[in-house]
Amino acid sequence: QGETTRLGVTVTGKGKGLVLAVAAAPDGAAPMTDKTTPAPTIAASTPVDAPPPPKGFRLVYTATLGPRDWVDSNGVNLSRLRDVLKQDRANVYRLGQADAGDERDPLFTSASERSRWDSVELLIDPALTGPLSRREAVKATVLLPSEGKRALVARSEAESLEGLETIEDLFASRQWKVETLVTSGDPGVIDASRDLVRLVDLLLGRDHEDAVLARVNLATRLLEKGGIEEVKPMLEEIESDFRAAASREVDPASIVTVMGFLIEAHELLGESDRAAKLLDELTESPGSGQWRLDEAQREALRKLRGGAGAAEAGPTYEEALAAWERVGAKSAASVADRLAALVTTISQHPRHRGEDYSLFLQRLAGQVEKVNRDSVGDDLCFPLA
Repeated sequence: QGETTRLGVTVTGKGKGLVLAVAAAPDGAAPMTDKTTPAPTIAASTPVDAPPPPKGFRLVYTATLGPRDWVDSNGVNLSRLRDVLKQDRANVYRLGQADAGDERDPLFTSASERSRWDSVELLIDPALTGPLSRREAVKATVLLPSEGKRALVARSEAESLEGLETIEDLFASRQWKVETLVTSGDPGVIDASRDLVRLVDLLLGRDHEDAVLARVNLATRLLEKGGIEEVKPMLEEIESDFRAAASREVDPASIVTVMGFLIEAHELLGESDRAAKLLDELTESPGSGQWRLDEAQREALRKLRGGAGAAEAGPTYEEALAAWERVGAKSAASVADRLAALVTTISQHPRHRGEDYSLFLQRLAGQVEKVNRDSVGDDLCFPLA
């Protein structure tokens, strides 16, 4: 009714158990007037000037990458680190929303200068990727060398700049870890795949081709483990992000992989109409629409109609064990066939531990030691490792 009411608010608990108790303020409390200015929920800090850069660098400053920096000026959530670094500078200079620990730099004072973040090569401290991918507040030191188009992002407490890695190297090393777990049948592959998705989102952005492929691989592994309910909400995100990626340019092979997965997943969920609509869109006449697929690629997708192209399940442990024993009984079996059968048996072991599993590993190690490295193809090197 236009009147001002003073309330007392008590906050208890945390997280989802947060409780707010709201009651009338006690008698005698100072009255609130129309001129009273409420305090902001998150107070902005006044940044200080960055120190002079060390020799060999044109710029150095400290930035606290907090919750404000993960949302752009239009209220859109950000996922890519270079966009967060750009928004951090916009918050300092244009919006007056600096975080505690932010320093002013003499370069990124305008939007045109902040656009440098779109193309600069990033070298990142690997220790920062975990907290950043979990959207935790991180205090980092940013340095721009005097020459070249590079930006170094290091922990503010780091004593040296050794060990910083490019985006490509960070992605490759984490991807290699996941592939290793897949090959060995390690049950930790799901968690490792989740970490990879968060990392590639951070490094490349959600709507990058590699980010979508990482999410497809995670969803595929979840489906293999029966995680249908977790995969359901992922499908719309995967399609939306991949369409954004394809609006720029993607490998046609990725189109078959991603869209083929979506078609199969919708079929699995009983959403045949949705699967058929995607398939019709993908197999339309060459050169029309968003997808540029050749006839062989369209034919590969047509085979998915009605679920006909669903991937066949791999062998069970018992089947793999029997196949390995059959290969071992053949005197004419090649070294490659024997090793491949043993690796498959180890990968399908139901527990990945125990006396029999250890014996398999010992047997594999012994066979590898006897192998003439020139007698096996490159396709066996990774599984054996």
